[in-house]
Amino acid sequence: MSQHKGKGKGDHSSFFAARNQHKPSADQVGLQDGDNDSGESQDSSPPLPTTQEGEGKVTPALIQNMLDAQSNKLLAHFQTSISDLKKEIQAIGDRTEHLENKLETHAAAHNTMLTKIKQLEAHISSHDNKLADLEDRSRRNNLRLRGIPESVAVGDLQAFATNLFQNLCPDLPAQMLLLDRIHRVAKARAAPVSAPRDVLLRAHYHHIKEEILRASRTNKSLAEVNKDIQIFADISPATLATRRLFTPVTTALRNHQIQYRWGFPTKLIIIRNGQATAVLSPEDGIQLLNKWNIQPAESPQTLNTLPPEWKRAKR
Repeated sequence: MSQHKGKGKGDHSSFFAARNQHKPSADQVGLQDGDNDSGESQDSSPPLPTTQEGEGKVTPALIQNMLDAQSNKLLAHFQTSISDLKKEIQAIGDRTEHLENKLETHAAAHNTMLTKIKQLEAHISSHDNKLADLEDRSRRNNLRLRGIPESVAVGDLQAFATNLFQNLCPDLPAQMLLLDRIHRVAKARAAPVSAPRDVLLRAHYHHIKEEILRASRTNKSLAEVNKDIQIFADISPATLATRRLFTPVTTALRNHQIQYRWGFPTKLIIIRNGQATAVLSPEDGIQLLNKWNIQPAESPQTLNTLPPEWKRAKR
């Protein structure tokens, strides 16, 4: 037993001794790590990488070459990208210039067309005024009576109108109150349902018609039964529509207590400071009011030219 135990101890010591024999010395470790003979301690920083196994250490020149190669690759990539961007920007600039040229051409065509349209409007307005004047001349002896009850029969209208004019103008002789024709006309759409139809008549003498109109504006001596009757000149629908275009001007004139009257063909005659000024169109009336520092009720909308609103980019 004792021999066996001693043999075991000897085996353990030999095992540990064999392990210790394989441990390299400090000098051997220094030689393997490449230390010099000076005996200095090993540096703790990691070793520099190598390009390939067995080629040795990486030198600064090799690192510089690698950086230069990578820089050239990035530079080539950036140049390619910038070249593509320049092409796209150039294409966008070309399209923008093409659109600007087209827009400039269209604006010039619009302005030319607008000038032609204004000339045509002036010619058409002149022709319309002449036609309306011819129609108004055919109606110059007509009078329109509003408010005559429907109970007055058609056969009694002439006697009723003659009696009305005699009460209105007692100085006129009866033989001058000649009526060529008299009849009722259709009711206007805007008239109330209960309102009677207007009566249209033609006086034989024009100056008698004018005297009746003048007396209807100044004389208030009508009988009680006829106090609601109104007398108007018979004007063509075209002239009435043209006069409505002057509403901003006439409203401003009434607000400033400036007198005016209508002329033929349709025009506005304004009397201010003892001087009469003829206005042939609403636009002329607006300009005249602006000259007098009078604000019109509302300004009519007109077509304007198209100035170029863009600025060409320098390329």
